[in-house]
Amino acid sequence: MTPVLLGLSEGVKIGQDSQMSTLLFALEGVFPIFALIFLGVYLKRSKFLSDDFISRANKIVFSFAMPAMVFQDLREISSVPMELLGGLGVFVLATFGIIGVAFLLLRRFPSSMVKAAIQGAFRGNLAIIALAVVKGLLSEAAVAYTLVLIAVVMPLYNVLAIIILGFEKGGSLRVALGSFFRDLVRNPLIWGLVFGLVFAFFRISVPKALDSTLTYLSRLTLPLALMSIGGSLSLTSINHGRVLWGTSVALKLILLPAIVFFGTSWMGISGEMRAILVLGAGSPTAVASFVMADAYGADSNLAGEIISISTFLSVVTTPLWFLAL
Repeated sequence: MTPVLLGLSEGVKIGQDSQMSTLLFALEGVFPIFALIFLGVYLKRSKFLSDDFISRANKIVFSFAMPAMVFQDLREISSVPMELLGGLGVFVLATFGIIGVAFLLLRRFPSSMVKAAIQGAFRGNLAIIALAVVKGLLSEAAVAYTLVLIAVVMPLYNVLAIIILGFEKGGSLRVALGSFFRDLVRNPLIWGLVFGLVFAFFRISVPKALDSTLTYLSRLTLPLALMSIGGSLSLTSINHGRVLWGTSVALKLILLPAIVFFGTSWMGISGEMRAILVLGAGSPTAVASFVMADAYGADSNLAGEIISISTFLSVVTTPLWFLAL
């Protein structure tokens, strides 16, 4: 049979002649990602990893390794296709839609639980898991476009989380937003994005020695981050708020990517660009949602359950969404 690309562009790393081969390819692409996450779970339960190590590893990733990776990948980008801009619009509208649906479905529950569940329903792990999935399944150009998606969506996630979690805090909401913008300026990841785009736009070259150093540093990012995620997962209180975490996870892993899937199809967005958006929308809930819920007095235990369950279930849903493409 003639190889079929399943609607993806030539940049996808393999041609398929059947849905089964496509599914196997997707499983091969995501297996290393979730293997590292489960390795982190095992190492934490075996006491090879401590909470202190995980905390320090996260700081290394987000302060040094990930900004280096973002810079290295972004500076190779030559242009941003118009369909990516349209896709970003679909992604943002779908995010707002999920927030509305989650509120309508869960508004009868206690406020602290509803806030945690709503955040869990829209806030995806784009910077680590979605990016790792794209690296495993799509081309280098797709990785750079994913970083553009991250640059737009992650600040939006933070603003929406502050508004939702701080909704009943009165004047503290203004203070929280002010703190957000200060933290945004100080965020090393943002500087990696900015410098990467500047170097790409002006085609600035990097000395070979510095390029090699940044490459070595960037290679730390995904293995260390994925094992740290695994070490942070817990299902100790799975019976806590089952309706809320069940609804939140279903919205995050099924409805949100479905909206993006059909929305991008309606707009004529196809190939790797569509895959980036759908896989990003279908990524599990970000670990940052626990930190935000805890800081704003929402139900952090529920937030932790949503993160853990969505991460475990995404082992199944991620390959299926790739197969649907």
